[in-house]
Amino acid sequence: MATVGGEEAIAQRILRVTDVVEEPLEFLAPISGYGKESLVTLEEAVKPLVPILPEIQSHAYVAKQRCKKPADELTQDESASIMLYTMGWDPLDECLYMALNNTLRARNRQEKLKPWYLYLRLFLNALLRLPLRSTTSYRGVKLDLSKRYIEGETIVWWAFSSCTTSIGVLKSELFMGNTGARTMFTLQCKSARDISKHSYYAAEDEVLLMAATQFKVISSLDQGDLHIIQLEETLPPFSLLQPVPVVVPSPINPTSLIPPKVENSKRVNDQSCVIGQDTQISWKFSGIEKPRVTWFFNSQPLPTNDRFQVAESDDGTSTLSIRQVELADQGVYTARATNAIGEAEAKTTLNIACIKPVINTNLNVALQVTKGETMTLKIGVNGTPKPDIVWMRDNDELTPNIHIQVTTPTGDDDTYTLTILNIQPEDQGDYSAKISNVGESLKSNKCKVTVSKSPVFVVKPTTQKVKQGVTAIFVTKVDGYPTPTITWVLNRKPLTAEEGSQVQFNTVTGEAKLSISNVDLQQHAGSITCRLENSHGYQEETVQLAVLVAPIITAQLPNEQEIVSGRDVTLKVVVRGSPQPSAQWFFKDRPIGTDNASIDEEKGEYQLLIKQTTVVQNEGTYRVVLKNEVDEVQSTPCLLTVLEPVKLTRVKPTSNVIDLEEGKAFDITMD
Repeated sequence: MATVGGEEAIAQRILRVTDVVEEPLEFLAPISGYGKESLVTLEEAVKPLVPILPEIQSHAYVAKQRCKKPADELTQDESASIMLYTMGWDPLDECLYMALNNTLRARNRQEKLKPWYLYLRLFLNALLRLPLRSTTSYRGVKLDLSKRYIEGETIVWWAFSSCTTSIGVLKSELFMGNTGARTMFTLQCKSARDISKHSYYAAEDEVLLMAATQFKVISSLDQGDLHIIQLEETLPPFSLLQPVPVVVPSPINPTSLIPPKVENSKRVNDQSCVIGQDTQISWKFSGIEKPRVTWFFNSQPLPTNDRFQVAESDDGTSTLSIRQVELADQGVYTARATNAIGEAEAKTTLNIACIKPVINTNLNVALQVTKGETMTLKIGVNGTPKPDIVWMRDNDELTPNIHIQVTTPTGDDDTYTLTILNIQPEDQGDYSAKISNVGESLKSNKCKVTVSKSPVFVVKPTTQKVKQGVTAIFVTKVDGYPTPTITWVLNRKPLTAEEGSQVQFNTVTGEAKLSISNVDLQQHAGSITCRLENSHGYQEETVQLAVLVAPIITAQLPNEQEIVSGRDVTLKVVVRGSPQPSAQWFFKDRPIGTDNASIDEEKGEYQLLIKQTTVVQNEGTYRVVLKNEVDEVQSTPCLLTVLEPVKLTRVKPTSNVIDLEEGKAFDITMD
């Protein structure tokens, strides 16, 4: 809170006198909107300002107490409204004169000005009842503002302007000093108001100009770094500050006043209320003049807001209404009635009653959850105030994190929820809830949570192709709870170490591996099945083991083969390999089409059928190249010879009769 005199007083005066730099100078809309408001007490006038100025009510209270004997025939509320304007407090932008003047200077002020209507009505009534002073006054700032004030132009200062009537004060080091860029305003004022007798910081040389005061720039003089601007107050053709009817209170004969009195048999009482409900505290006062009632909580001024409202009735009853009572509202409420000659107060001690927690819907006794899924526990609890819940697993408190989530009910809902994401076996246990509110606590049922999961393949094994003689490896990743057993099967028979197999299983990561060393086509090729099993079920996955063997010719082509011309002949090799080799036949090193080539896969026989052989077309060297993804092999060449049969075309005997002698040669010539 502000303090009187000293450095604080000087600092506040400097701020008020030098804030001229904030003036926009341009013509804005006239200041209006408050003219039809009724005059109210200072307490009522500042209530709408509480959301803007949270400390306003306590400062208004201090101002009111300091103005019990106001000067200039002002009322206590009028004098206090001026004093409140001159007070300063932290933060600076939340003290009244700073916030009010910033609002008056705003281009879009009309909506922002509405909370100020009641205060402006009271403040203007007070200022207009003070005597006018036609005087020369001064303002200044440690800046060069000369370019903003053009000789002959008309400008408006929209805020209330504090000025000093002593040029010596302005030139002091505390204000402008004697060095550096400075601007001093010499003001020919016609409507200044002397507020010194009502200021929180008393200063005989301070006067106040009304908001929306119009000036004409008479001259602008530069003296080195000092710029002197002369302004003359002028009257606009139309009022820029909405006029208000000045209300002058009728004088009251002090001898007819009666101090406030509490119109109850007792001035102290107790009252109870259930937390969360609405309640009211009422006291009735009498007195002449009619007392004004101020409420306090535990000896501190009670601010009014959405939860705390005060209503006054014509019979002198003041009622404090409290919405949705909280535990912090428990304490002593004082209603203090004051008038010009006295005061009286009454006190109510408000006690807050609570409703102990009651479980409406308890936890299930047992719950089985699938590993990796989300588990949710719910409990329905009522109580006032709303109970707090601590979730437990066995004897350990659960702390919310990305794995454990807790929600509490809002409004009329009574459901508290515990959610565990991606539940794991380590989350098993007895779950319960400790429930408490003010002074009361209880425990829920225990819910035994069991985590289980049927076996599943997280990563399935895949078909493998390996060369004969190397190691085949099958990898998989599994999940399940309890941890499943794993069985590997080759061609429907369980694999054993005798087949060269080795099985590994990491129960923590779920990774499993089957290794078969020195694989053999005849012994190991075929289907590999991985079977998972636990108490909740089983699952299996079958893949293939392909053993890769380069082609091997077990029965070669003959080196030579003869065939009688015109007959069919078949060339054949027997081959073993995996995968099944492909064959390319060659004749005289030229590829032969596959139309007459055939394969008996079961026997491994590769055949080439040559139909109706002739010497010209078919006699020559044949070979075959056999190939798979492992390697290729070439047969030995086969020379095919095509034999032509002998033909008897003509005989030329020398005579029709030939005599033959035993033991002698006989010749026949043939063409």
